This record gives sequence, C-alpha cells and structure tokens, in this order.
Amino acid sequence: MADSSAQSPLARLVLFMVCLAIIASIVAGVFYFTIEGQEQNLQQTPENSVINRDCADDCLDEWKLCIYDSYGPMDLDCDNEFDACYAGC
Repeated sequence: MADSSAQSPLARLVLFMVCLAIIASIVAGVFYFTIEGQEQNLQQTPENSVINRDCADDCLDEWKLCIYDSYGPMDLDCDNEFDACYAGC
C-alpha cells in the first residue's frame, strides 16, 4: 500500500520552487539594502549653474539686433557672437 504522507514528484517540485523563490527574495533584499541603497544615497543631484539674468538678456538683445541687421536668421556670425557673449555671463 502506498503511504498517504508521501508527496508526488510534482508536489515536491512545487515546494522546492517556492522555497527557492523565498530564498532568492531574501538574498535580493539583503543585496539591495547593503549595496544598492548606499549607492543611491551617495549620488548627488546636479546643480543648475548660476547665470546673470541681466547679462543673458543683453546677449539676447544683441543677437536680435544682429539678426535684424544681417542677411537673415541663418547668419552664423550672430550665433557665434551670442555663444561667446552668453559664455561670458
């Protein structure tokens, strides 16, 4: 007679998979809290650069005058002058 407490191979496989999933979840949690969590806390957020708004507005005004006085909006000299002016702000 077959023992009623004996498990089928499929039941043992399911039990093994459940245990494996629990162990993997524990290992992943430990890894996250010890390594990944510390790396996320160490990362600094980038800061915006401080630009003198009056200087930037002056550069933009000069660029507009250059565009209106030149051959059209595709004039690269005006763009280069604007870039140089804005970099100085």
